[in-house]
Amino acid sequence: MGTLKAIASDWRMAYYYGQKAIRAPWARRALGACVAAFVPSTPKITDERSTRHVDQLEKTGFSVMPEKALSADALLAIRTYLRGKPAVDFHGSGVELDPEGAVPARFKRMAYSRQVVAGCPELVALATDPEILRAVGQYIGAVPTLSDMQLWWTYGENNPTGEKLADDIFHRDADDLRFVKMFVYLTDADVQSGAHCFVLGSHRSSKFTARGALTDEQVQTGFPQSDVMTVVGAAGTAFLEDTWGIHRPLLATKGRRLIFSAVYTLWAQVPIAKEPSGGATVLASTAQCDPYVIRRFATS
Repeated sequence: MGTLKAIASDWRMAYYYGQKAIRAPWARRALGACVAAFVPSTPKITDERSTRHVDQLEKTGFSVMPEKALSADALLAIRTYLRGKPAVDFHGSGVELDPEGAVPARFKRMAYSRQVVAGCPELVALATDPEILRAVGQYIGAVPTLSDMQLWWTYGENNPTGEKLADDIFHRDADDLRFVKMFVYLTDADVQSGAHCFVLGSHRSSKFTARGALTDEQVQTGFPQSDVMTVVGAAGTAFLEDTWGIHRPLLATKGRRLIFSAVYTLWAQVPIAKEPSGGATVLASTAQCDPYVIRRFATS
């Protein structure tokens, strides 16, 4: 009922939920071009590195960013910042605890609040990196909106029997008609701890576009095995992805994985739950960032 009231009272929410119903890739691209015409435009990029990212996103839906990999010092600063900060059960029970302590076996994922994430200078600096914003803007056709940031732990150690949760199954996201997500591993990620998996080129494929999860068998029969890519990487690995393309994390059955994501949309207002404090989600210093990009957040 709450969602219906929001749609009825806010045309931005009507747009967000309405675009989810458009499932043909050609239609999403065409309508996205129309929306982009009403959004501030981004200058055409000419530098080789950003152009490579745009070309890779266009062709495969995926681009790794070795030049943006977080250093050991940055990773240490992030973990130091997070020390002692609680996280909440990713799957909605409301239970809050220390995510780096002894986590009961019933919890498979724990997420930090957006206030915590937005207060981390290293993560905000990466999410608002001008070079990344230029590449994303070129790909989506307009100045991007930083719509959301998330940071969560996956506990493979609590899932040795391989129980699949909702996000462990292949699926497509529909955050906007055009959008990109950045993922950053903050711990090492391998095939046992939940490395990310993406089907290259599926962002332009008309196969399996109906809403809902996809089976491994559908993906295996619908796409060449060579297109099903697993992103194994050390802590600090950063990559861009058009997650309208088919993706999932590999089922985590061992160890702990910490991952950060930032969502860049064309225009859509991705719903963000109110923080427990009732206050605004405040970004750490973003003096170099276009206010339009971060307009969904308050700034310190």
